[in-house]
Formats: sequence, C-alpha cells, structure tokens
Amino acid sequence: MSILLAVLGFFVGVFSFFALGAITQERVPTFLIASLILVALAVIPTTTSIYYFKDLAPIFSNITKYLAIFVAPAALIVIIRALWDTTRASELIQAK
Repeated sequence: MSILLAVLGFFVGVFSFFALGAITQERVPTFLIASLILVALAVIPTTTSIYYFKDLAPIFSNITKYLAIFVAPAALIVIIRALWDTTRASELIQAK
C-alpha cells in the first residue's frame, strides 16, 4: 500500500513538473508549506499528542502517515521544479 501511494505521488509530482497537474505556479508555495506540515505531523508520535482521544490516535496516525507517503514524492519534485525556475529567473535577470 505504501509503495503504491509513493508511486502515485511520484506521478502527481511529474505531472505538476510539466505543468499538467493541479499544482500551478501560483499554488507551489501553498503546496510546499502544506506538505511540510503534513510530513511533520506524520513524524510526530500522535499517541502522546492526542492524550484525551486514545481511540482516535491510531486512526489519525495512519491517515497522516499515508498522506505523507503520498505527498512527499510530489513535494520533492515540485521543490526541484521551484529551484529550477528560481535559478532560471535569476540567470535571466543577470543577463539583462
């Protein structure tokens, strides 16, 4: 299940790299911030975070873990694209 989610996340990242997906240039900062928060939530042990809701802690942990597995490859590819665009833009500015 985790490998399938990672592969699907990779395809989402590739589609957004070539501007075929829903992550447009204007949405890149929002997507990267949201993916950073999601991965951070997946790493935090939720059994101590949700002390009063002991029945919901494993469910929340699994949901955030699987979402982070799906989003992380896409975020990595979007980061590479954002760095690529930033360096290209700075080269164009220096050329003028």
